[in-house]
Amino acid sequence: MNVLVISYWSFKEPLVQAAALPYLRMMRKSLGENGRLYFITLEKAHLKLTPEEDLQVREQLANEGIELITRNYHKFGLKAMLAWAANLMWILRFCRKQDIDILHAFGSPAATSAHVIHRLTKLPYVVDSYEPHAESMVENGSWKRNSIAYKLLWYFEKQLAKNAKAVLATTAGMKEYAARKYGAIPVNFLVRPACVSYTAFNPSNPYTLTRRELDIAEDDIVCVYAGKLGGIYLKTEVFELMEAASNKWGARFKFLLLSDTSIQEVERLATEAGFPLEQLILRFVPHQSVAAHLSLADFAINPVKPVPSKRYCTSIKDGEYWAMGLPVIIPAGISDDSELIERQQIGAVLTDLDQASYTRALATISNLLHEKEGLQERIRQVTRPIRGIAIAQSCYEELYGSAGALHLEIKNFLVLIYNSFKDPLFQNLVYEYMLHQAAQHTNYRFQLLTFEQKKYALSPAEKTEVTAELSGKGIYWQPLTYHSGKFMFVKKAVDFTAAFWQMVRISLKRRPKMIISFANTSAAISWVLSRFVRAKLMVYSYEPHSKFLAEFGIWKRSGWRYKLLRSLEKKTAKTADYILTGTKHMVEELAPIASGEVLRAPSSVDETVFTFDNNQRQSIRNELQLAGRNVLVYAGKFGGIYYDQEIITFCAEMLKADPSWYFIFLTPSDHEPLRTTMIANGLTSSDFFLHEANSPSEVASFLSASDVGLTAIPPFPSQRFRSPVKVGEYLMCGLPYITSKGVSEDDSIAELHDVGVVIPSLDKIEVQHTLGALDLYLNENREELRSRCRKAGISYRGRKQVDDLFSRILQEA
Repeated sequence: MNVLVISYWSFKEPLVQAAALPYLRMMRKSLGENGRLYFITLEKAHLKLTPEEDLQVREQLANEGIELITRNYHKFGLKAMLAWAANLMWILRFCRKQDIDILHAFGSPAATSAHVIHRLTKLPYVVDSYEPHAESMVENGSWKRNSIAYKLLWYFEKQLAKNAKAVLATTAGMKEYAARKYGAIPVNFLVRPACVSYTAFNPSNPYTLTRRELDIAEDDIVCVYAGKLGGIYLKTEVFELMEAASNKWGARFKFLLLSDTSIQEVERLATEAGFPLEQLILRFVPHQSVAAHLSLADFAINPVKPVPSKRYCTSIKDGEYWAMGLPVIIPAGISDDSELIERQQIGAVLTDLDQASYTRALATISNLLHEKEGLQERIRQVTRPIRGIAIAQSCYEELYGSAGALHLEIKNFLVLIYNSFKDPLFQNLVYEYMLHQAAQHTNYRFQLLTFEQKKYALSPAEKTEVTAELSGKGIYWQPLTYHSGKFMFVKKAVDFTAAFWQMVRISLKRRPKMIISFANTSAAISWVLSRFVRAKLMVYSYEPHSKFLAEFGIWKRSGWRYKLLRSLEKKTAKTADYILTGTKHMVEELAPIASGEVLRAPSSVDETVFTFDNNQRQSIRNELQLAGRNVLVYAGKFGGIYYDQEIITFCAEMLKADPSWYFIFLTPSDHEPLRTTMIANGLTSSDFFLHEANSPSEVASFLSASDVGLTAIPPFPSQRFRSPVKVGEYLMCGLPYITSKGVSEDDSIAELHDVGVVIPSLDKIEVQHTLGALDLYLNENREELRSRCRKAGISYRGRKQVDDLFSRILQEA
């Protein structure tokens, strides 16, 4: 792999020496013998290498497998834009000539060039030192929000979030910032803070520089600052703080300033603050001499301007200070550092920039200095795990190593769901499988189309938040509007057309390896598209939906909807590359006619979420006052392709025969008419609880509080092909269940593993038989029963078996 690294820094700048070269060496090592690494710098006039320095630097880097390329720097303006365009053309030619495989940019300004080159060449790019730059420049007063510089960089920063193949952020909080500000999170999001070698920076090293050389007495108290004044850093406040330190310690206090700021400017600032010039030591030293100078200090300051965006940035100087065992004074809200300093008591945090805060901070430092040698080691131990160089080494290996993410081919999959994003059917099934695959394969990208119904509608703010969060997982959500009501033919034609053209657009742009559809309605649309694009078709949860609706009287077999869907179902069954269906019955029926692979994949359940919780059982039962009562739970809808009035009649008959029963209904169906009907059938308000659970974990809590689960599917002929997810949830939580014979494989599993009661139908005449069978379970050892149910649930409906099928199929695509 050949990598072109782009920076907007000059080679002599401390940022290159401390925050680029060490990482380039790690990248070069990860690339292996066959990789090549090129490094571009933009040289400022006052920092240009002399011919002798240039030759020496190039030879040294060449020995390390790095080729240095220098271009001229221009301050932002017309000349800079022209130079930028010229540099782009040069880089384009260079990329073609050297067969560059990937671009690696340090900071968002440099990444703007990488993004433009990506648009022109399709070369992928990585953004290193990923931090907010445009907003930071406005907040610290360097730019105005209506300036061209800000608007350009802000536009590009949003593009970087959406298009970078990987980013190395300096703080974990940058993920939240990108989601909120840019509306997207890069998929390969690694956190690589400004790392430091705790070997090179170590107070125990034998530095030859002594305090005497800088006219510092051994008992003097020295504060060091290595950095610039102004811009993103405080300026007058630095010397106000130093003046307060001078007042505290008198002539014993010295300020060691390692900066390229002119002596005239420094002396002016010191004089205005009232800080004695004889206590000031100003030096500008090469980076390799920084550690020796830090070894002379007792504490350090990092005067970053405390603007909001600095919460998402980080300073390498803090890591260098900490590696040398120095406590640090820092403003509040800077990176993760301010919080760490306060939590671990390894410095002082300025809550304000005034004399009272300075006095408090210096008092804290004074107390810390009494720890003497023990303080240094404590600071190093606390900070090394979060700033040590090993963190960066791991990050670059994860990207550039032989098995790294940047070596993997991006594989796009188009996923069509004729449900809403928040529909539990989608959330608990396909979405969970997608999340698992995305987590396991960072090179997978899922283009997700859903049809949004009013019931599950998200607010614009929620939709923006979900879209951004999904993008960070490699899932790109494009919601469509679901139409229903009068003029059904026209509205379904609108749905079909919208889905079809969106899928065509995605297919042309992303070239998906496979179209994945959930259930038969989306499979029908996907089948039509598969005739136009070269992508395999996978159907998950294939069931004869048209037959379901006809048997329940929702559709007529003579109607156009039934005939159309039935025809498309048959075509899909014959031509799909992979059909995943819930039961062995459907596998046996499809196998003779299918040209693709037909696999059994029942609706599965996450066993880590659905598990018995005794604490939740006791809490809910106490809240509902269920002492001495047996609890039946029904989690599902009323009506449609489920029983309706029959559920209520059956439960009322159970209560009549045995008043100890109590009923929990977890249903999205309208509660008020249900409540009225239940009371009319003899159930009082103290006999049942109506609720719509908001999450799988909440469902699991109510299942834990119950003793038996109920499925409510009439045993029509086609229902043997159905795979209701609730049975898996019941079993995982240790509940036996009641089911009608001929529904899915639930009846045979109940009898085979002794985990349920099978009845001909949900008719009140079956109540006595049901109660008798349930008594056996209720009188059984509960721990043994729960264990048996859960074991059966895992083997029957465990998520791993479907995850494994998805993994195998997507890898074959």
